[in-house]
Amino acid sequence: MAPWLRFPSSTCRSTSGGGTRRRSVVYALTRSAEGELDVAPKSWIQMAGFGGPLLSLGCSRRHRTRDNIVSTGRFTLSFPTIEQARLARAVADAPRDERVAVSGLSPKESTSGGVAHLRECPAYCECELYREVALEGDEVLVLGRITRLAVHDDVVGAPTREAYALLAPGFFLEPGVMTGLAPAD
Repeated sequence: MAPWLRFPSSTCRSTSGGGTRRRSVVYALTRSAEGELDVAPKSWIQMAGFGGPLLSLGCSRRHRTRDNIVSTGRFTLSFPTIEQARLARAVADAPRDERVAVSGLSPKESTSGGVAHLRECPAYCECELYREVALEGDEVLVLGRITRLAVHDDVVGAPTREAYALLAPGFFLEPGVMTGLAPAD
């Protein structure tokens, strides 16, 4: 496993008015109304409620991810390791039809009618559109009801500390700066 990178919170800068932003990176998988698979890295997700359970995904009204979610009502989030997340910028910059190849990851079709997930990522969740909330400008918050949450067997069976190391989420700090989840000393 790669060594842990530690960044004090003072290294996290916001370009939108200050404050610390440390956001986990996920790969959002959606399908167009025509059935074309799309993969897009996203870094603004959060649990939004346990009653659904719901999660929120920040997006632009102009993004294909948002269009696909609204037109089909489904999306899947694959949670990559830090090594898999380090390719997020290259994936985002790649032409749409090359994104899966650039990621080096393999889509696996859902067995429950959801959108495919990325097989090598240690966890994923399939979601159905619950609601879209318009924010300022062209931003929207997509609320999804989690219909399936899956974690690789080797993560589930591991002791807690080891399970977190196996999940090893990648966090976007600012353009060009990613970090993993460092264990407590």
